[in-house]
Amino acid sequence: MIYNPTFNTLLNFDNWAQTNISDTGLRGAIDDPNNNGVQNLLEFALGLTAPSSGKLSALPRATREGNMLKITHRRAIGVSGITTIYETSNDLSNPNNWTRQTPMSEAIVPIDSDAETVTVEIVVPAGTEKIFARVKVTQE
Repeated sequence: MIYNPTFNTLLNFDNWAQTNISDTGLRGAIDDPNNNGVQNLLEFALGLTAPSSGKLSALPRATREGNMLKITHRRAIGVSGITTIYETSNDLSNPNNWTRQTPMSEAIVPIDSDAETVTVEIVVPAGTEKIFARVKVTQE
């Protein structure tokens, strides 16, 4: 995954996939042509380019501070056709145990003309010892 200076001209997933992925059979939202474990739709939402197998440092990360869970991630500017959802779970053994969360706050810091860093805060229920978080991207 690398910064793509022409990303802002690729405002929807289909254009992005056509430009960044040469194998037409691997342009689907859930495909992973570079085998880095990140599906195409998430790479698009983060403003990354699919063919690169570079560092995963741009992936979302979560930290807990008391009763707040902070999720920080890169987000492409000006893209359309996607929705970003924040979900939490206290049990990874059940894939259906994810709960959609509404952030209490959102802070946005520009990176460049194509991307920004987003940090959201989610309240952790009292008594919760462990919590897992994910950023889920869906197509509209």
